[in-house]
Order: sequence, then C-alpha cells, then structure tokens
Amino acid sequence: MWRVLVGFAVVLMPMVARADIVPYGAKSLRMTAIFEGRVPRGKAVVVGNTWDGVTPLERGVVSGRLAWHPFDGRMRLRLVDAEDVREPTKRGGPRPRGVACGEPFDGYRLVPETTPAVEARFVFEVKISGEECEGTLVRTDFLDEKGERVTPGDLSIDDLPDGPPVVERDEPRDMLAVADEEKKGAAASGGETKEMPTPKELLREVTPAAIQAQGCGCGVTDARLGWLLLVGGLVRRRR
Repeated sequence: MWRVLVGFAVVLMPMVARADIVPYGAKSLRMTAIFEGRVPRGKAVVVGNTWDGVTPLERGVVSGRLAWHPFDGRMRLRLVDAEDVREPTKRGGPRPRGVACGEPFDGYRLVPETTPAVEARFVFEVKISGEECEGTLVRTDFLDEKGERVTPGDLSIDDLPDGPPVVERDEPRDMLAVADEEKKGAAASGGETKEMPTPKELLREVTPAAIQAQGCGCGVTDARLGWLLLVGGLVRRRR
C-alpha cells in the first residue's frame, strides 16, 4: 500500500510545483476584501478557504492579503463565533465552519503583466438575521499601485506567449569560406592569389641574399647570436 502512496505522491508533486510557476508574461495579483453590514456581538465574518484557514474581516476595513490557491476550493464568506478566530489558523488545520454567507467566489492567481491592476478588492454587502447570513458580492475593484481604480482589461492568461520573442541575428561568417571566396573572386578577375609562406620562406625573405648564396643557414645563427648579446648586456647592467 505504501508503494502506491509513494508513487502517487511522485506523480502529483510535479503537478503542484508546476501550478505555482509564474509563466512568461504573467504576474500575481494581490487580493483583499471589505464588507458593509452590521454584525451581532460575539460573531465575526471571515473569508473561508484561504491559506490561513480563514481570514477575519472587520466592517468597513480592508482586509489583509487573501492568500489563496484553487486547490483549496473556492473562497466563501462565513459567519462564525468570534472566539473561534482570535488566533489565526494554519493551512490544513481546523477551520471554523459557521454559517455560509452567500455564494462561493473565485480569486485571481495569475494575470497578464500588461494589466495596470496590482490588486483585486472584493466588496461585499452582508445582512445577518439571527443565525442566517446573506452575503452579496457587490463588485470587484481593480486598483493600481497608487490605489486608484483602473480597468484591468482581459485577465486571461490562456493566450500568453511561450517565451520572449526571438531576435533574428545574422549568422556568423565562416572565415575559411570567406578566404575561399576571395580566392575565387581574385581568380575570376584575373588577379594573382598568394599562398601563405612557410617559415623557411619567411626566413629567406629576411636573410640577406649574400648569406643565402653561401648556403650556411646563417640567418638562424645570427638571430640566436642577437639574443645572446641582448641577454649579456642586461647581465652587465645589473652588475
């Protein structure tokens, strides 16, 4: 049995990790909530199914960030006993059930980075009568960095590109191929193409003709002698 559970976890973990990866061209959106309505003493209105278990709300006050993931289910307002939410609960811990207030609602995880909105604020109207609670989502305000209302535009991320645009660049030139092309061009124009001289040919070019006629290869000896004289001069200066 434990092998089956381990195998299932191995398959599921990459899916969960992938769900939290922010794709190219997307960004996260901060979510908050606020409500208007009278709440009886000893009762509290909360947002259920958040990462905090439940997120308490205070009448006329913007809540803290609603940390939410679709895997936890849709969020929903609930009317609970105030003493049950004095201490924040942790994800996966016991959650006060209370009474449901209105219909569940979805949050926003990722939106296109082109939208000017950085926050989605859910505005509710709550009416409580005895043990019954009716909560209505009046509107959702989208705010920019200055806290001003903005039009968010299309918030779907289904058509986002897979990655940044590819910049076309000139292919690197093959230097050997360039040399061959220059040779072919020179031959076609009737010009003369010269091959790269060998070391021996270079030595002959710098060695006087009179010494070359003797056939002694003195060019190499003269070069070595010059280095010896230079080193000897340096040694004398140090003394």
